[in-house]
Amino acid sequence: MATINFNIHYITYFGQDLYVCFNDSECVPMNWTNGHMWVGKKTINGPTHLEWYYLVKVHNKIQRIEEVHGLREYNFNGNSASVRDWWYYPELTYVTDTSDEQGVINKQGLDEKTLKAKKEAEEKAKKEAEEKAKKEAEEKAKKEAEEKAKKEAEEKAKKEAEEKAKKEAEEKAKKEAEEKARKEAEEKARKEKV
Repeated sequence: MATINFNIHYITYFGQDLYVCFNDSECVPMNWTNGHMWVGKKTINGPTHLEWYYLVKVHNKIQRIEEVHGLREYNFNGNSASVRDWWYYPELTYVTDTSDEQGVINKQGLDEKTLKAKKEAEEKAKKEAEEKAKKEAEEKAKKEAEEKAKKEAEEKAKKEAEEKAKKEAEEKAKKEAEEKARKEAEEKARKEKV
């Protein structure tokens, strides 16, 4: 029996959990450590071929599945091993046989390409966060503009209604005054005839 330790750098927010899933349908929960490193373990019995991918869950519901070109796969020889992965970059996976520190079984070494991939992944995560923040700010600004326009329209309608009511009241008062003056003039003319 041997243990395979899986390690991946992935930036999450509170409530997200990372899992490593295998071709045998098992999904292993991973634990967050400092530096946004997630670690998980799988036990194997003897030499075995494994294929795996990562997914993110929130409240036990799948939120995101890693999309990669090609497979993350390796023929483990039955010894304990450590796997180092990068999100989106299965070609950068490297495996170290931990039963013999000298026995490094590299698919690809941790070199400039790996560091570049890490930087690209971090930049992508940062860009996605900025895009999300920008979208939220635009939505907020749009909502505020709509509310302001609605308030202004209501204020304008109220003002127009008040103006109309005032004008109608003035016209009514003027009409009543003219009617009163006409009646008084008629009354005066009638009295003068008598």
